[in-house]
Amino acid sequence: MLKQRTTRAFVCAEAGALLVEQTIQLPELQPHQVRVQIDACGVAPADCHFAKDNWGASTFPLVAGIEGVGRVIEVGSLVKTHNIGDTVGIGWVTSSCGTCDMCIRGMDNLCRQGYGGIFLGENSMRGNFTRETIVDARFAFILPPGMDPLSAVPFMCAGMTVYAPLREHVTGPDMRVGIISVGALGHLAVQFARVMGCQVSVFSTSPWKEPDCRQWGADRFVLSTDAAQMEAQANTCDLLVDCCHEAIDIKAYMNILRAGGKLAFVSILPPKDTPSIEVPLMPMVFGQKSVCGSIVAGTRDAMEMLRVAAAHGVTPSIETMPFTKVNEAIDRVLSGDHKGYRIVLTHDNDNTHN
Repeated sequence: MLKQRTTRAFVCAEAGALLVEQTIQLPELQPHQVRVQIDACGVAPADCHFAKDNWGASTFPLVAGIEGVGRVIEVGSLVKTHNIGDTVGIGWVTSSCGTCDMCIRGMDNLCRQGYGGIFLGENSMRGNFTRETIVDARFAFILPPGMDPLSAVPFMCAGMTVYAPLREHVTGPDMRVGIISVGALGHLAVQFARVMGCQVSVFSTSPWKEPDCRQWGADRFVLSTDAAQMEAQANTCDLLVDCCHEAIDIKAYMNILRAGGKLAFVSILPPKDTPSIEVPLMPMVFGQKSVCGSIVAGTRDAMEMLRVAAAHGVTPSIETMPFTKVNEAIDRVLSGDHKGYRIVLTHDNDNTHN
């Protein structure tokens, strides 16, 4: 009988508990899977909310960690796409039926039978706050040659989350796109929108972020707490992508949309903060404006995003911390106290990459 394989991971025993490093069991490698040694993992707000069960959807004990990057160290017998030593990224979606129309189109995030979330339900111990993990090879995305593994970490959730709605709704160059909030998601959205040839406006409550936004290619920086600045942007955007982790003033942003414009939501707030949204009907109907949502990305968009990022130099701003400081990292993410736009846990010393 084969000995059960184990690894070390940072485990949250119950809602709100500190994460503790301990030994966990790994499932047996299946023919369609790869085993990956995790070298780095981002700390996303979703990781923090799941650890605290703010959505009421967590299963404990829990190993969080949505954005993982590492190296393939074992390949299942049916896997022909990966080799030992490949550097791969792992994100939110880690399995799907593979046979429905959405999966066949590479839109596995909309699988008709429901996708497997990285640490949802029976997968609660499968997040990337670990030394090793096992995942369906379809969702272990091989990084393009020359892409820095540490800088690639935020692409695994934040990057694909903003790339997908831009790919879906940007219909040509010179579209006027507005990015609401500039954090881990927003700073990548600005760069991808610029790569797509859009005129980019940023709406932020943080005036000190303007130099960064200009460097990433933003044409306009609007202080969203300034009513006069917001009013001056009326009817200026074809598409708004809401990257904010707090409720926004939907009426104000509907005013910023041009006729036929779209407001796309990509962030999900805990129900206690925003159980629902209210959309003003009159400007939506008479301006033929619409509100839509987008959930991470399927394999098609995820792989394309990585190629586009590599080809055009889209670069996340990160601050690295050692895995052993995961609890401090969670506190800093929740308080907004970090130097880069995403904290990335590694086995190295602290550092900041811009």
